[in-house]
Amino acid sequence: YYLKEKDVGSMYPKAMIAGNMYPEHLGEAWNKGIKTLYDERVDELKPQLKKLKKYSDEYNFINSKQEAYKLAMNGGGYGKTGSDFSWQYDPMVIMKTTFKGQLSLLMLVEDLYLAGVQIVSMNTDGVVIKYNKSLSEIVLKIHTDWEKTTRYILEDTNYEKIIFRDVNNYIAYINDDKGNHLKYKMKGCFEID
Repeated sequence: YYLKEKDVGSMYPKAMIAGNMYPEHLGEAWNKGIKTLYDERVDELKPQLKKLKKYSDEYNFINSKQEAYKLAMNGGGYGKTGSDFSWQYDPMVIMKTTFKGQLSLLMLVEDLYLAGVQIVSMNTDGVVIKYNKSLSEIVLKIHTDWEKTTRYILEDTNYEKIIFRDVNNYIAYINDDKGNHLKYKMKGCFEID
């Protein structure tokens, strides 16, 4: 069996970009700003990270920059459209973005489920699945077809096991594609630093 998480990379910013959504009082330039951050993060910064030695000074610098972009898009862009204390506030934008993302993710989950894949858990931008290795080609086809349809990017994380309290509080044993242990992920109440 495989145990994997399929996480939608920058789902909410991507939904806003693809749907040309922006706070009405700020205009299209706001969406273009989010798109500029998204494009630089996905097309330049993340590929650079794959070429660098993990945790080197250059890696840490570029990773910090891409994490700042992620925070700016998710919390500073998408998130602020839902805060009535923000200059970016527009409840229609946050509702449209959320519905678009959630319905897209449900489409992925439905396709996986109908193919015989076990749905272990689901959160707002990803799903943890367990499936027999014999379904690998089907899962890959669902993955690529869904990306083409939605224009989102799915990021896979391979797990050996996950110990859940609930969907936001868990310890995961992360492996590489060959099953070698890479690291532990401790989330929510299990985080130590």
